[in-house]
Amino acid sequence: MQSANAAAVELSDTALLVTTPDVICVRAAKRLVRLWDRLQIRKAEDTTTVVNRLTRNTEIQPPLVGKATGTRVARTSVPAAFKELQPYVDAGRMQDLDARSAVRQALWALAGELGLVDAPAAARQGRGSHRARTPLSGRRRKALTAGPAAGEPGAPGVPGAQGAAGAFGPAGPYEEG
Repeated sequence: MQSANAAAVELSDTALLVTTPDVICVRAAKRLVRLWDRLQIRKAEDTTTVVNRLTRNTEIQPPLVGKATGTRVARTSVPAAFKELQPYVDAGRMQDLDARSAVRQALWALAGELGLVDAPAAARQGRGSHRARTPLSGRRRKALTAGPAAGEPGAPGVPGAQGAAGAFGPAGPYEEG
């Protein structure tokens, strides 16, 4: 912990502490939170912990991380999905990650939870309903009412409804709702 890091944490509105759900990292997160408290940089209750690389089989789940560190744990955890991330990480093009990716959906949900994006924008970035997506077989469900079929651009609440530019077109994910 250097003085520049301490100043950044102290002056920030929100402090996120990212940890993985293993004993070594949770202990390190706990030590860091205690250090911040000792140095009067930030109190534990003013820190939000994000659990990264979480799986269902992990013995240490987010509530235990919160109990161990004394911090508030974000409702949204980032799943461990390296196989879907690897090609994009290797290419250095994380922005090209598929909208149906569990990691991308989790990151947008986390941004919405933290108030960094509005809820409708987070929903447009891959958090649509399962009925709005085209099934893997390529067949589309018939719409009950007249208008665009579910899953087609132009249908309300469909992730592809932004137009031909897509989620990262000229306006990108920063467009106003």
